[in-house]
Amino acid sequence: MNTCSRINIPLRTINGETALFVETAEIRLLFPAERIEKVYCSRTDVVYEAGIDYRHPAGTDVLVRLPESRIPFLTESQIHPRKSSPETHLFPGPNTNAIAGGVDGEALIFDNLDYFSKLQIEVDYTASTVNDIFPVPVFPARLPRTKKILAQAGTTLQIMTLGDSITEGLNASAYFGVPPFRKPYPGLVADMLENACPAKVNLCNQGVDGTTSRYPIEHPEIWHGKQPHLMIIAYGMNDFSHGDATDFLNNLQQILTLVHQNSPDTEFLLVASMSGNPLWKYTPPGSARKFATALQEFVSGLDSSVSFVDQCALWETILSRKGYYDLTGNGVNHPNDFGHNLLAENICRCIIPEKSGLF
Repeated sequence: MNTCSRINIPLRTINGETALFVETAEIRLLFPAERIEKVYCSRTDVVYEAGIDYRHPAGTDVLVRLPESRIPFLTESQIHPRKSSPETHLFPGPNTNAIAGGVDGEALIFDNLDYFSKLQIEVDYTASTVNDIFPVPVFPARLPRTKKILAQAGTTLQIMTLGDSITEGLNASAYFGVPPFRKPYPGLVADMLENACPAKVNLCNQGVDGTTSRYPIEHPEIWHGKQPHLMIIAYGMNDFSHGDATDFLNNLQQILTLVHQNSPDTEFLLVASMSGNPLWKYTPPGSARKFATALQEFVSGLDSSVSFVDQCALWETILSRKGYYDLTGNGVNHPNDFGHNLLAENICRCIIPEKSGLF
């Protein structure tokens, strides 16, 4: 069964919020909790017990791991393994558990499968205070043709997604076929829109691992001949280390021009990437914000067929309340299941902002 964790702002209920204890006995929740309903790990099917595994100071956003707890944790030496250690196996070699490129010249913990999902806890709770973490849509009146189709019963919205490994689906559990089998964000977007609107939604996901915004230009076969109503273009994470924001925008302009020659009625949603691990030199602090600001300015000069979603702003808000390893899927640049869900909700709110809070 494909399920997704979700935040329902009006009901003050948060399900499946993830966290990972790293060199500390405390983690923070997104919101102060009135009541903890459940602490568990869907990947390992373990449920943790209050008073034995954890403690929640009433009314706070803190969860405390108790001394004899079964809840996993990581130490500082595990997060920052030494490249010279015989136990460190650098990506892309066999038995990978680390990746080079730490800003200190050493390695960082890394796993492109389900290692982190086995360590992260999930928390269901009733929040005592909730502030909307999603950024206000910048261009709420755009994408008129997409909205018209979504509002009509008996129609089908054709969506195509272009992007890197995050769009392809890493590290969502369904991508690897492991519990709890939650979809990557493109599939969640399709499901959320279909659940909230009269129309059906058909998705063609053309995300490709390791690619930058040059890829659709050099490989037009992934989109040529297809005529989606909406194309979601989500590059950036790999562009941060391959060029500056000007190169990125030039690539996007070429993609828009080429696709419009093939499909003049296609509308576009351009995605500003979430940030990566600030301790990894390939995703340096500030790069995501620089690209996001430039992308928003670029879209502001285009017509209503092109809109913008700021995943960077969403991630900035989340990381002001939680640790990076709470939401990582691989340790450096992929979200986990909860992160994919947040990305999907943010996209949907930018497509149909009047439906905010219904997903």
